[in-house]
This record gives sequence, structure tokens and C-alpha cells, in this order.
Amino acid sequence: MRSLPIASALSLLALLAGCVAPAPQQGPAGLLARCGADRLVPLIAGPVSALPAQPAGRTLRLIRPGDPVTEDFSDTRLNLILDAQDRITAVSCG
Repeated sequence: MRSLPIASALSLLALLAGCVAPAPQQGPAGLLARCGADRLVPLIAGPVSALPAQPAGRTLRLIRPGDPVTEDFSDTRLNLILDAQDRITAVSCG
């Protein structure tokens, strides 16, 4: 008798686990638009030299492996995360 509720609970947990979607790597589209990162998503995996000119008033932060990064948050600052070959691996605001 006791195994039926346990089996039902396990089935429910398995069903719910399939409903969980992974969080997007780049964050919500609205946030990416605040700093202009949404326009640069197509450049991911390309060289940093392919970047277009940044509009005046925007802060651009290039983050290479091993670089120290402050933890302050600015939703208008564009972060470009680069690999050791200066290829863009991710874009974000902050």
C-alpha cells in the first residue's frame, strides 16, 4: 500500500523536472537591449576586432581570462567576455 504514494510522488517529480527550462546564458532580452548587447549576440565566437564602433556615452568592458572584474553593476555597461585568442565568448550588461 505504501509504495503507491511513493511511486506517484516520484512520477510527479520526474514530470516536473522535464518542465524546467535552462536559464538563458545572456540574460533577458530587455536587459541586453539596455546596454546594446542584444546587437552583438551574432558576433559571439568571432574576433573582438569585428566589433562595430560603440556609441558615445556607452561604457565597454573587455574581460579576458584572468582579468580582475569589479562587482559593481551598471545596466548600461556592455561586457564582452573574451577567450585567450580574443574571440567573444559571451556578451552581457553590467
